[in-house]
Amino acid sequence: MKELTVGTIGFRTILICWERKSENYLASLYLASSIIAFNFF
Repeated sequence: MKELTVGTIGFRTILICWERKSENYLASLYLASSIIAFNFF
């Protein structure tokens, strides 16, 4: 389900980890999740 949602919206940075630091990846994951939740409601 997560891959379908993220792939549909087009967050490729979440599917492929381009960031060198795990903190940056986690921040982009939080940002994408909040955008998905905001668009859902």
